[in-house]
Amino acid sequence: MESDATDLNTRLINSSGAFVVQTSNDGQNIHTTRVKIDHSTGDISFYEATGTTPKFFWDASAEVLGLGTSTPNVFANTGMHIHDGTTSRLHMTNGTTGSASTDGWEMQAFEDDFYILGRETAGDIIMYPGNSEAMRIDASGNVMVGKTNGPNYNAVGVDLTAAGEGQFTVSGGATLQLNRQSTDGDIAVFRKDGTTVGSIRSGGNAIQIGTANTGLYFSDNIDSISPYDILGGTVRDNAIDLGYSGGRFKDGHFSGTVTATDFVGDGSALTGVGGSTSYDAVGSYSLMYWAGAGSRAPGTTVAGSSLYPASTYTYNGQSPDYRGAGRPSGTWRMMGNTGYYNGIAYSRIDFNSSLFVRIS
Repeated sequence: MESDATDLNTRLINSSGAFVVQTSNDGQNIHTTRVKIDHSTGDISFYEATGTTPKFFWDASAEVLGLGTSTPNVFANTGMHIHDGTTSRLHMTNGTTGSASTDGWEMQAFEDDFYILGRETAGDIIMYPGNSEAMRIDASGNVMVGKTNGPNYNAVGVDLTAAGEGQFTVSGGATLQLNRQSTDGDIAVFRKDGTTVGSIRSGGNAIQIGTANTGLYFSDNIDSISPYDILGGTVRDNAIDLGYSGGRFKDGHFSGTVTATDFVGDGSALTGVGGSTSYDAVGSYSLMYWAGAGSRAPGTTVAGSSLYPASTYTYNGQSPDYRGAGRPSGTWRMMGNTGYYNGIAYSRIDFNSSLFVRIS
């Protein structure tokens, strides 16, 4: 078929079992193949500009469409195969954003990587499985699962922000579940500038929290919280302090026994100590005279047998007379200054009575 335009003619031929559409020059000696239909297979080939290589191919038996290849292959058949020597692309535009190469969205396969490119300055990637939105990546790089906008701290779902935050919101259930299998060890590790500053671990079906050799071991087997060496994996007996001189806890509430090697303080704020208001009860305070020789420093302990309650002594002239006075039992700690005994029985004491507390 010849047209009025120079060298723009069409040639239709049947050749080697195929129907071929070609363009020809006016001299009918140069023919360029444009379309080829294979009669036996039904395959259709569309050729590139030179007419030598099909670049758009329909494989009728496999029901696969090939773009950039004449041998399209799709996993499990039926589909579209786009091929290029370096980067294969699928570019999609619309009337709102425009139809230029810098508009719309593009999917690319480059070497081992797959790209989804948003050519516009705004716009989200939205996934709709089950005919409802399940996941979104916004133009700022925030990832939202189970919610349509964010970051939203109080909406059910997951926010992974471009700043590195992870926000998890659940209604009526556990917000975060971490499960380590097979062996005991770290469940969560916390780092600052790449350096580990603490961890939460499992050990012996119990939880351990801490940093390096300073931590806590929570055991429901013996209903206890114990000082623990996180790195060494052992209980640290008599090694970890609770607070320090410049970082004290305020109140402590106990319903059982407090066992300690030592107590430090003037005891002025103690209440409810001792089982009795009697001066001889453990934990009680009393004004006492010390009957020993020399002097005693605050904080030292003495036997109750060397003390005389200030309330029971009698005077013999200018000196206190201890004859007949009842002495306490147990061990007492002096809380203030006391006088000294000059070595003569029942002689005078240079200072008045001092405050003692019974410790055992």
